[in-house]
Amino acid sequence: MHKKKVKGQCAVDPKGQESYGQPPQSGGSKNADAPPATGTDAPSRGSGGQVSPGNGSQKGNAPPGDSSSGSGAGTKPEGYTGGSQPGTSSGSASGDKPSTDDNSPTGYSSPSAGSGTKPDGYASGPQPGASSGSAFDHGSYGKAPRQGQGSAGPAPVGYSPSSGKYKGAQGTGLLCKGVRSTTVLTPTSSVQPSWFSPDLIHHGPGTQFGGPGLWQGGACMLDSLPHTNLPSIAMDQSFFQDGLACGTCVEIGPTSASQFSNSAVWTVEKPRRGTLPAGKKTVAIVSDLCPGVNQCFSGLDMHLDAWNSVTSNADGSKLPVNWRFVNCKDAFEGSGIEKLQVHWREGCNPGFFQVQIRGSHEAVVKVEMRWSGQGWKEASHVDASWWKWDLGGAAGFDQAKTGVMFRITDWQGQTIASEISTLMGTDLFFDANFDSVASDQY
Repeated sequence: MHKKKVKGQCAVDPKGQESYGQPPQSGGSKNADAPPATGTDAPSRGSGGQVSPGNGSQKGNAPPGDSSSGSGAGTKPEGYTGGSQPGTSSGSASGDKPSTDDNSPTGYSSPSAGSGTKPDGYASGPQPGASSGSAFDHGSYGKAPRQGQGSAGPAPVGYSPSSGKYKGAQGTGLLCKGVRSTTVLTPTSSVQPSWFSPDLIHHGPGTQFGGPGLWQGGACMLDSLPHTNLPSIAMDQSFFQDGLACGTCVEIGPTSASQFSNSAVWTVEKPRRGTLPAGKKTVAIVSDLCPGVNQCFSGLDMHLDAWNSVTSNADGSKLPVNWRFVNCKDAFEGSGIEKLQVHWREGCNPGFFQVQIRGSHEAVVKVEMRWSGQGWKEASHVDASWWKWDLGGAAGFDQAKTGVMFRITDWQGQTIASEISTLMGTDLFFDANFDSVASDQY
């Protein structure tokens, strides 16, 4: 199978983004004789219920130009609604009290009565740039303003900022420590944060495409991300979650040619709590999207290096696999991916304000930014892996001088906020990254 390249060019009318995934793979026999992982059912997808297998006409092409998530991106599985974002609902603030839906991550609590007003989306603890009685501006805590920066107010207790610039395989930019906190996420009909849990085992057909080390042109647009000794895979639309899975890591259990069958019939299966089969495990990064549910169902399409590792170099093109999402910390060791990164889209300006989150150890489901006395503004998720803000007229935003701070939320409700600002076009790197919370909290 050959894939069209998808370029991450940033322009008002981006070019070269027609291909949102690889073309359907021809040939290969289906197999489902190997039993799927067993256990209790995973949480349902809210009102959407079980994901529909869709139909073979699904192409998975990228939306032309700059579009909102899900718009023009091909038919979505049943239960998906385009444009809605995790942890938010129409007309409600991001910090609304969570619903009692069983899919909500547990172990976090909303602010108690009498705790005072918190910045949107925060549960407790000191928040960056949110001290009472002081106006927020871009910049860093407890420092005199310098060119392009202002004061962000008093520093949180125990705060000690990083300083200087960052230079590594991921690129160059500014380095910050990152201020940690937590929030509560509410599942929506289009996004299920809890489906990124490592406790859930997915079962489906494993297929292969491309050559060893193939990376360029994937729907996630991670072309320049270092990936030494890190295999990659394409994922079914059902679990790709409109691109929130981009850059996440999956662990794949072993399979072999002995599992091959011509009589298998595949469907999109709900993940179940359980464990992977015994034997060698392969960890890969999600870099691409299968063109439709009839291509991958609830399985994975693997670049050749991943396929050879999972199947012990088996011949053939379709074998059953079991897999789960995992924390990327160990997988990134030695790959060149060292830091959590806010990466600006090429050619960004106040009218085309987009960033990509790279190097996260867990799936990111929410990104916010603030500048010059503004409150936190939540981004919309577009083009699989980018986060976009509409600044309107952008009055007062000077691209050459205005500093921007970011707050990132993972699927577990962990947040990391920058304590310093960066200018548009200068990437921001964090010492902090997301941990895997104990599984008994889900």
